[in-house]
Amino acid sequence: MNSKGTVQDLGVKDILLIYIKRNPLQPRVLFEQSKLEELAYNIRDNGLLQPIVVREIVPEKEYVIIAGERRYRAHDFLGFKSIQSRIIKCDDQTAYELSLLENIQRENLSLLEEARGYKHLKEKYQYKLSELAKVTSKSVSSISNIIGVLDEDPAVQKYIEDGTLTLAALVWIKQLPNLKEKLSLLEKLRNEEVKRTNVREYVERVKDAYEIATRLGLRPEDILNSHQNKGKSGRFDNHEEVFPEDFKFYFIVDFIIEPEDIPFMPSKNILLSAYNLMYDKGTAKRLSLILMEKKNLDKVFIDSGVMPAAKREDWKFFDNIEGLIGLYESIKPNICTSMDVPMYQFVFDKWKISKQKMLDITIENAKKFMAWKPTFETVKVYPIQGTTKEEYLESFKRLISIGAFDTDDKVAIAFGGLATAGRHRPVEVIDYVTKSPEFKQYQKKFQFIHGFGIGNPERILSLYKLGVNSFDALTVCLLTNIGMYWLRTGKLARHLIHESPMTRRLRLHFNMNSFWGQLAELFSKHRNIPLKEELEKIDMSKIDEICEIQEEKE
Repeated sequence: MNSKGTVQDLGVKDILLIYIKRNPLQPRVLFEQSKLEELAYNIRDNGLLQPIVVREIVPEKEYVIIAGERRYRAHDFLGFKSIQSRIIKCDDQTAYELSLLENIQRENLSLLEEARGYKHLKEKYQYKLSELAKVTSKSVSSISNIIGVLDEDPAVQKYIEDGTLTLAALVWIKQLPNLKEKLSLLEKLRNEEVKRTNVREYVERVKDAYEIATRLGLRPEDILNSHQNKGKSGRFDNHEEVFPEDFKFYFIVDFIIEPEDIPFMPSKNILLSAYNLMYDKGTAKRLSLILMEKKNLDKVFIDSGVMPAAKREDWKFFDNIEGLIGLYESIKPNICTSMDVPMYQFVFDKWKISKQKMLDITIENAKKFMAWKPTFETVKVYPIQGTTKEEYLESFKRLISIGAFDTDDKVAIAFGGLATAGRHRPVEVIDYVTKSPEFKQYQKKFQFIHGFGIGNPERILSLYKLGVNSFDALTVCLLTNIGMYWLRTGKLARHLIHESPMTRRLRLHFNMNSFWGQLAELFSKHRNIPLKEELEKIDMSKIDEICEIQEEKE
């Protein structure tokens, strides 16, 4: 036993109970009566198997219990006059240490009692955590976590006393942002609404909600109350086997997509707009619920959102690269995008600045984006813009000139403005840039090459053949779901048909998977990999799950 003082053993003898006093510094304060009586009857039937340990205060007249108070109380309960005791001599410090260790080794102390014991040794006798760890054979972090129990609110400590809160759970629960969330989780643990094995996941979900809410200016409870994991699983056919390993597609979720749709999406990669997160509170609330489902997503790609900013003529947004970086640090997406200026005619007309000025702003933002050192693992995407193939290459060269691709960061490039281009122009632009000496110099550095807003399956395959291996799109199937109406055209009729939320949701899923199926067919022919016959049929049973989710929402 590792004690700071010396211990003198005076031997074992029977001592009258009237001469023995309870240790006023005994760490253990709770003695369950039923277990005490059980011990007493065991001693009565089988005798005392191990003497208690007492400290001699006044020779032959006064003793204080060091170890064995439960055995002492059992003797008193039985009406015994004396108890067999091992007598020692030691100082106060050693006596307290011995008493604490005896209780810990017998696992007789509650977490609170153990914490108070360590705190007493630490404050009264200046024990260091390393010394306590050595004495108790526990790690320094364990000792620190146990003492930390005393910093919790008394309302939390009550759950420790009744056994609801264990040290393993406390390590996570103390990370919750406030007392309200702690008590909410503890009550769920007590009522077995949350399993102990799920405490970490629960806490991380709450922390994510608060971080997202703080960044987006929302109320955390709005996110937490709306976030429901319905346990739905399964999806329509996804034909994953026909897509090359380096091919990635991201569904844009800024519009109609909701968390309940994620299990049925053919690709679990999503892209969303930082602008909508930062400035559109209604959309931000819905998107925050999707971000809460990170564990069910493969990758989260955040575009800066320059297009919606330009359409709203919010030109100040392009000067707020710092705010954009702050959003990235809060959400920690897998892929982040630098802030460029979209080179479209409507931007030229409304903003009244030159193409060169637009490129200058893009490069200045890229410098700040390049200087940012993320605290999480991510890929930095640098968009290039232009209205001609020469301008795209010039944009790329400017990024090279500032050293954007010479850092230790994981980087990628993206071609902006291709979605609205003519059929042949994207091929012409990309072919021109990727065949340049400047591009070939840095080609191996890029994690991927992205094409923004390419929603046509045939065009996606064409661009993939040129080396673009990452895409996102709203796609036609999503565009038809934005409003309450859609246009039906026939030989005899052209009219608007009102749709129910159920109809829109079903059509959304069928259209998304129809788009995915077309893309799969093209890649299967390109790679000469036939589609499996059983995957060509849509799993109709998933329709019931989609309908059930919509009915619950309504």
